[in-house]
Amino acid sequence: PYTLVVYSPPLLLNKINKRTPLGFNDLTPLARLYTDYQIMVVKADSPLKDLKQVLDALKRDPQSLTVGGVSAPGSMDHLSFMLAAGKAGIEIKKIPYVSFQSGSELLAALLGGQIDIVSTGVGEVLGHLEAKTIRALAVTSPERYKDPRLSGIPTLKESGIDATFEVWRGIFGPPDMPEEARVYMESALKRMIETQAWKDQVAKYNWTTAYLPGREFKFFLEKQEDLLGGLLNSLGLVQ
Repeated sequence: PYTLVVYSPPLLLNKINKRTPLGFNDLTPLARLYTDYQIMVVKADSPLKDLKQVLDALKRDPQSLTVGGVSAPGSMDHLSFMLAAGKAGIEIKKIPYVSFQSGSELLAALLGGQIDIVSTGVGEVLGHLEAKTIRALAVTSPERYKDPRLSGIPTLKESGIDATFEVWRGIFGPPDMPEEARVYMESALKRMIETQAWKDQVAKYNWTTAYLPGREFKFFLEKQEDLLGGLLNSLGLVQ
């Protein structure tokens, strides 16, 4: 009962895609701990000045711009951009998406003109943002980042898209976890996120603490499964 595992959205995506019959209901959700958000960027000298301009271009022709990310089609980098595009009424199945093996390859392709837009985790692009080789269009968080390097970047909502997209991380126990073990671990995890050591890590990596105890975490996962399942169906990626 004290063997724990960390998961993120692929726990849901792999079941939706039928890569495995197993999902979060086959585990014991203990706590959602933190979340990352996604960012959409272009080259510093790109004629695309904001997300609205990008989405307007894709409305006219969904194949006119190519989006790149590190994750595979149907995973976080892909879905975060397609969520925004879908909310804007674009036929997202037609938007070209290219997956790269690493963040360095992804940014090299953007700067070399092989792709037009990058959709990825905020941490992947901080160095290039500071070097001013790229320009950020939007972040998928509900509010702007407080980090001065990111505070000038509008959210999707500020860009006219009523959506957020988060890459959460949570802790799970085994199935049929004894009640006393579940209560003990939930309490320990809640105490952990109140420590200075935890707060230091959150600040260092630009995470957002998003603690939810087990039962609330499970309700959140149910809603996320519906959201991601709908997106994957719209993209024709459910096997």
